[in-house]
This record gives sequence, C-alpha cells and structure tokens, in this order.
Amino acid sequence: MRNRMQKTGYRVAVAASLAALLVGPASAVVTIQVSTSDGAPGGTVILGLGLRRDPGDRSVATAQTDVIVQTNQMKLVGTCAGTTQACSAADECGESGTCTLPCEKEARLTQHSFAATLPAFQNLPAGQQRFRMAIVDTQFPIDTLTDGALATCVLHVPDNAALAPLIVTTDRLNVGDERGNVVPAEVEIAAGMIKLRTPTPTATITQTLAPSATATPVGTLPTSTPTPTRTGGSPTPDTAPCPAQRPAPSGPALYVADQTLAAGATSGTIEVRLAASDSQVAGTQNDLELPANIRIKAKANGRPDCTVNSAINKGGTSFAFRPTGCNPAAGECSVRALVLSTEDTNPITLDLLYSCNVTVASRGGGVAVTGVILSTPEGTRVPGASGRSGVICVEASITPTPTPTPSSRPATPTPTITVRTPATLTPTTVATATSTVRATATRTLIPATNTPALNNGGGGGGGGCNCAVSPAEAANGLSSMWLALPALLLQWRRRRR
Repeated sequence: MRNRMQKTGYRVAVAASLAALLVGPASAVVTIQVSTSDGAPGGTVILGLGLRRDPGDRSVATAQTDVIVQTNQMKLVGTCAGTTQACSAADECGESGTCTLPCEKEARLTQHSFAATLPAFQNLPAGQQRFRMAIVDTQFPIDTLTDGALATCVLHVPDNAALAPLIVTTDRLNVGDERGNVVPAEVEIAAGMIKLRTPTPTATITQTLAPSATATPVGTLPTSTPTPTRTGGSPTPDTAPCPAQRPAPSGPALYVADQTLAAGATSGTIEVRLAASDSQVAGTQNDLELPANIRIKAKANGRPDCTVNSAINKGGTSFAFRPTGCNPAAGECSVRALVLSTEDTNPITLDLLYSCNVTVASRGGGVAVTGVILSTPEGTRVPGASGRSGVICVEASITPTPTPTPSSRPATPTPTITVRTPATLTPTTVATATSTVRATATRTLIPATNTPALNNGGGGGGGGCNCAVSPAEAANGLSSMWLALPALLLQWRRRRR
C-alpha cells in the first residue's frame, strides 16, 4: 500500500511540474513578431521584426532570433563587412567572416545596435537558409525596448519562384531584460504570399479625325466594323500548382503537416505533429498563428474546434483562443494548445498530437507554429525545441474559356454619315469643229483664141484646142495635160463624126 501511494505521489508531482513548466510561463511571455509582406517573382519581400508585450509583462532590452527561409522563395544576399563584395554565405567573406544583409533598425532606437547576418552555423536541410537578427544595447544605463517595429529587411524573390505562401520559421530565440536576465518569450509569425504582379492599366487614347478640307462628292461613307480593344487588363489567374508536401523536420520540433485540398474547398483539417528525434517528450505547448484566409472554427462553447489524438492518452489537453476576448470569426485569434496528462506521464510515441477544423478562403496559406515548449517525463524542458509552419494549399480551379454563341436577334443597322459639300465648278473646254479650207482644183473652160493651135499629131488643121493652167493649179502640182484631157476627148469625138 505504501509503495502504491509513493508511486501515485510521484506521478502527481511529475504531472504538476510538467503542467507548471507548460502553463507557468504562458502568462508572462513577451512576443517577438516576425512578419513579411507579399512578393512577386523577380520582386522583393519586406521582412520585419517587432515586439509586443501585454500589460504586466517584463521589460525587454535585448532580442535575438534566427529566421529560416526557403531559398526558392527568398534570396539572402548581403555584403561582406567593411567591403562592397556581395556574399550569400559567411565563408565568402574571408577573414571577416561576416556577411551583412540589407536590414535597418527603426529610427527611434538611437541607443541600440542592430545587425542581420548570415551565421556560419546553418545545420538545415537543403533548400533552407538561416539569418540572425540581433538588437542589443551596450551602453549604460541600458535602455529598454518599446513595443512596435524594431527592424526591417529587404529580401529578393527569385525570378522562377512559385506562386505559394511564404514559409518562414524561427530558431534560437533569446530575449533579455536590462539586468541581463532571460525573459520568457515566443515568436509570432505572419508570412505573406508570392503572387503575380497586378498589371498597371494603360490609358487608351481615341483619336477623332477632323473632316478633310478637300471637297468630296455627295455620297455615303463606307461603314467599318469596330474592333474591340482591351484596355487595362486583368491579372493572370493564379493557376500555379500547390507545393510538394515536405517530410517531417529534424527534431525536436512541432510542425503543421503540409496538405493539398481539392479545388474549390472552403474547409479542411490541419494536423499538428511531433518530431521527437531522440528526445523523450511527455507534454507539449505551442501556439498556431493563422493567415487572414485560414481560420480555426469555434465550437458551440466558444473554444477552438480542435481534438487531441486519443491514442496518445493525454487527457489533460486543452485549447484556447488568444488573446482573451478575440473574435475567431473575424480572424483576430491565434490558438494555444497544451498537450499533457496529469495521470500518464509516459513519452509520446506517435507523431500526430491533435487536429483542428478550419475554414479556408482563396488558395489557403501558411500556418505558423510558435512558442514551442516540450517537456520530458520528469518535467524538465527539452532543449532546442522549434516549430515549423505548414502550408495548407487549395488546388487552382481551371475555368474553361466560354465559346461565343451567335445571337438570333437581327443586327442593328449601323447609321451611315452622308457628307454634302458645295459643288466646285470646274471650267470645261468645249471642242469646236474648225473647218479647214483646202485648195480645190477648179476646171475653167477658156474660149479658143487666135493662138497657135496644139498639133495633136493627127495631121489636118483647124480643130486645135488652146488650154491654159491657172497659177493656183500649178501650185497644187496638177499636170496641165490631165486638165486638158476632157477637151481633147471632145475634139476627138467630133472628128470621127
């Protein structure tokens, strides 16, 4: 009986310490915010670092975290310290070994120093890269940080980047106060998407032709059929395929499993899983940070519609929306999950911890896992635990291009424009027949005179003909012999009588 009571007391003590580890810091943690803008292939993404504290939270003087990105979504290119040499890794900078990214702190932080660098330590799967953001104050008295934006970085998006939610995770979070004490903190991630650029509408200039000054005969102008002109233009539909699902991360870690939903889906279920690696994990705590187009549903009692995997036997599991009083239907809430048991402190041997029902708009997005705390069966914290975001992607809908259907209605006649112009009188030259006087041969009979007679060679006398040719006839080239021929014939006939 005594041994049984001792074992029961031990389990209760372990469960109490585990619950204290998971629940205790939750009411006093500060939030480091990591957010990104949307980007486009070949463009840039603005990544920001910020601080948020609730009333009663401790002061913060220093903050450092590693940000992990996908190299096919964001390129980390900086310059080697003290030079203008470009670099994408620390070992490219020779002796200095410092590759600094194009980031700037907020202007109000006049006393703090800030740096964003590529550490030599990466220890990441292929396709991922980390950079370290650190803001500290080395001057006395140490100044504390106020809430709000702390720094921003400009990161380039590869030209061939796929249209998908940006995947951003964090690691090695360290936050301290002005006395050098560690301040419990968590990371809140709000990542954007890679989208197509929206085309800039182009103004269309319609030119009206002025009437020509040249007179046109009265008539009907030919009618032309106008050709439709597309102005501005609509963005190309987002038809990029969903990214391939990734394997589990190297542990210890909690992660949201990537999944692809059918085209047109408006709801789904997200799964949070454990990658324990070699660690013994008996209890977990994490927050789920949601993009604007994914929301965890609420049950009738107002609590998150999430369910623990009954096979892991963690009956003390609970879920809550936060911050207190937020409206989950309006997208104001994140979800905090505590997976534990006050009776069973055995290690969790299955990877699926719990699932939540969600609504999904558009093509989905990334769900971030932040504030990860893992506990051993003895109630101590598992070192090096991290969280990995998951992508919930809705397949693209392919809309067929409609085929134009001829209309049965009669075509509306196109009005014609008749241009009348005053007739221009053009002088017309009328051809007038002009008679041409030609020289005409005129036969003139001249009476016989006492001039010597022309001997016709026939012998005899008295019947000769005296003929003369006028100057006009000679001018026309008429032979005098041809003109005298009729008279000669007449004389010849008389003689035969």
